[in-house]
Amino acid sequence: MKRQWTVLLFLVGLFLTGCGPQPEIEGDLEESYLGVDEERGMLTVYARIANHSALPSGDLYAQFEITHEGLANQISENGVIVFTDSHGEPQLFRVNGHSGYFLAESFEMSSPIALEELSEAVEVVIFNEEDEEVTRYAIKRVTEE
Repeated sequence: MKRQWTVLLFLVGLFLTGCGPQPEIEGDLEESYLGVDEERGMLTVYARIANHSALPSGDLYAQFEITHEGLANQISENGVIVFTDSHGEPQLFRVNGHSGYFLAESFEMSSPIALEELSEAVEVVIFNEEDEEVTRYAIKRVTEE
């Protein structure tokens, strides 16, 4: 009987911890944008990730997926850019509660692409340390720098 209660309490505890508050990670569409410097032939991706809960996130990492074929051909062999450390492993970061994390990366563009074509040409994908997708969003705003 004692063993049944222990198992029952364990299962209830496991259920309750699984249903508890979680970090709320999502892309900040207002603060994320693509900056194009046609004179220098550069595209800079500015991406902000927000945590709307009070709980800090666990370890996360980011990648950019280039959905515009012409842009992908210019800046990435496979259309995916993963932020890595000096050992080639994904660069991990955390987002504190009610806070954000900012990513920026610049790329050379060999030929210009019209600004209006670049809206939603880059998706930001955030993964947890178990390689599970946490959030994904397309950057809509494009500015000339």
